[in-house]
Parts: sequence; structure tokens; C-alpha cells
Amino acid sequence: MLAQADVVWWFLALMQPLAGAAFALDGVLMGAGDVAWLRTVTVGSALVGFLPLSLLSGWLDWGLAGVWSGLTLFIVLRLAAVSWRVRGSAWLGETVSA
Repeated sequence: MLAQADVVWWFLALMQPLAGAAFALDGVLMGAGDVAWLRTVTVGSALVGFLPLSLLSGWLDWGLAGVWSGLTLFIVLRLAAVSWRVRGSAWLGETVSA
């Protein structure tokens, strides 16, 4: 357990600022009513990033580090997507009706 903690600690430490930024931008987009786009990006990031690396992790004997690599790639893909979305203006046209 301690040996595995030494491996995943670095993933967790390096991923936290990226995840924090991604989740903060998620909140901005959710507040703007852009949740359908967020859903699509989340599913796409999981299918392109997390799932393949997690499955390859077992096949290539990467262990827990491979699973955390997939999780980190998932966060990086989501951060890139939400950063790109917020930089544009497409999300500003969404309105939430009460």
C-alpha cells in the first residue's frame, strides 16, 4: 500500500491545480446553462482519455500508475476543452429561463 501511495501521490499533486481550474470553469459554464456541451465533453474525455489508458494499464502491466495516467489525461482533456469554450463566445448565447 505504501509503495502504491508513493506512485499515485505525484499524480494527485500534479493533477489538483488542473482539476481545480477545470471544475471552476465547469461552474461558469453550468451557470450559463451550457450543461449539454459539458456533458458531451465529459463523455468524450472519458472515452478518449480515461478509458483507453485504464484498459491499457492492465494489459501493459502499468498497474495503478496507468489508471492514474488515464485520470490525469481525462482532466487535461476537460481543462483544454472548457478553456477553449470559455475563451470563445458560443456559451454566452445560452440563457436560462426561470
